[in-house]
Amino acid sequence: MHRIIACLILLIATSNILADTVMLPVARLGDLATLKDWEGLQASAKGATLALPGEAIYRFPKDESTHGDWRSWYGMRLDVQLFDDKPVTLDITLGMRQQIKDHIAATTSVTITGVGKQTVVLPWSSFTWTRPTRNQLGSIRAVAIHAQGSQGSSAMLLLTDAKLVGAQTIWLHTPVQGQAAAPGQTVEYPLTLANCTDQPQAVTLKFEHRGFEAMLPSVHPQTMTLLPHASATAMVRVQVPARIPAGGHEKQILVAIANGQVHASSKLTLTTASKLEHPYILHTKAGWDVIRDNVKKYDWAKQSRDGYVQRAQRWNVPEVRNPNNPKRGDWLFRTQVEHDLMAAGTAYQLTGDQQYAQKIRQFMLNLSNPKNGYPVTRRGCHQASVQEGHFFQHIAMAYDMAIPSGVFTVEDRQQIAHTLRLFVCPQKHIGDHI
Repeated sequence: MHRIIACLILLIATSNILADTVMLPVARLGDLATLKDWEGLQASAKGATLALPGEAIYRFPKDESTHGDWRSWYGMRLDVQLFDDKPVTLDITLGMRQQIKDHIAATTSVTITGVGKQTVVLPWSSFTWTRPTRNQLGSIRAVAIHAQGSQGSSAMLLLTDAKLVGAQTIWLHTPVQGQAAAPGQTVEYPLTLANCTDQPQAVTLKFEHRGFEAMLPSVHPQTMTLLPHASATAMVRVQVPARIPAGGHEKQILVAIANGQVHASSKLTLTTASKLEHPYILHTKAGWDVIRDNVKKYDWAKQSRDGYVQRAQRWNVPEVRNPNNPKRGDWLFRTQVEHDLMAAGTAYQLTGDQQYAQKIRQFMLNLSNPKNGYPVTRRGCHQASVQEGHFFQHIAMAYDMAIPSGVFTVEDRQQIAHTLRLFVCPQKHIGDHI
């Protein structure tokens, strides 16, 4: 499995341009000034007041979506104003239904103290989850904030802001986190940085070095100052040395340090590889040459080839299962289609007939369709997650076998690469790519 994942990284690294939707690194939850989408609060000139003890609930707007997909966010931030120095405990609950108590996804608790504004940053990793984080974050419908003061504390607090954030301080983003190049060539990663805080941040960009790195990355500029919620761009360049063998790869971990606060730094992991010639997953070109030679020499090899060819000829490429309502998250294909894919890939390699490569192309475009394919449903086959991994192994193998045919356009490769990246990195958090 690890070898297939590594090959997938190389497979998608050949597409250096990717149609990518860049989310803004900050998104407010409702409107505390008008109390839109909130209950349990009282409007105030400077925010919204919450009685102690008391509970405020945010419910995702019904007119926008049935639920919020928060998988791409680092966490949430609350700005709270206290009126004395007595401790106040905040219990935060994320719910998968608007009636939170019966459908709890995750909980966390923090205690704050001190007169004046207190900023609470809660990464998803600080929550206790009832099920795997990735699944829960895709279906959030409500947030409850229960506040409990200590004996003798003020009767209320002021909630001045509640938002999703892409990072604790500095959000880092690049549309493609893995690229491949021939030895001696240099790859470029264009970066976007954004300040997720309400204060100006002096940012230092540097790389983690653990010793013995062969690829030496650079970033320009190395320093910048970002005003609150402002953004800027930078460029990372990585040269692939001649001594790196084909398929060799290294990770470059970029660190953004805001105002010298190393503990609150953001990280972005890049993977740069020395380019391989397709095919290379199931067999290399030399390996397929040996198999084709066996077909010429031996009857058993001819019979095996004929079996693959016959299956590939019989295969009618399926459409996705539920093209009209993909947001239900239904699976796209029955798992067994992986055997037809492999037959088509093998048939192409052993005959050179492009009709089999065209079938793989059509399947890959159905799978990666941005309107009703994997980018929407995040489910490929009809079985569980373990089988999903096996399913994508065969997808990668068949795609790798068909690439030399030349049937894939540049646009095809970009669309397919996007889907493969979604599978390889399903829990990528914007601004927190550790």
